[in-house]
Amino acid sequence: MTALYLAGVIGFTFFPFQIMYGRYADDIDWTNQINWYLLVTLDPSAVPNIVMTVPLGILLPLLSGRVTSWRRAAVYGAVFSITIEVSQVLGCVLFNNYRGADVNDVLVNTLGCVIGYGIVRWALTTRFPGDLLRRLALPASAAARAGQHTVTPAADSGSAARVR
Repeated sequence: MTALYLAGVIGFTFFPFQIMYGRYADDIDWTNQINWYLLVTLDPSAVPNIVMTVPLGILLPLLSGRVTSWRRAAVYGAVFSITIEVSQVLGCVLFNNYRGADVNDVLVNTLGCVIGYGIVRWALTTRFPGDLLRRLALPASAAARAGQHTVTPAADSGSAARVR
């Protein structure tokens, strides 16, 4: 499932991969392929970017024990998105493929990841999807640990055990 998701992200963000060569290949400076204007140039392409990273936010707590808050999901989503944008700039520099990088993509991809994480956190509080997600999650993941309660003996033998 994760490999299929990653293959889809690569296909969406890098293809069609056009390599420009010949006399006019270097007509556009690669620095013009980077959009640094935050929210000024936000366009409808933001919606597919959000949709693209919601599954990442869902997968992270199912695969990792480190993604235990929306802040961590945001950090992982931002790193994932920055990796994509840097790869697109490198493709532009190395192959003249005219794929640009956009700071707004980092913002909306991070938002999509946080939305996906929120969906998982909500689902874990309900019976049906929560039980299913815990069964699908890796044993040491945050989602698998979300429903576990441990019984610890009380400090003295006369009181009841505590459930954490």
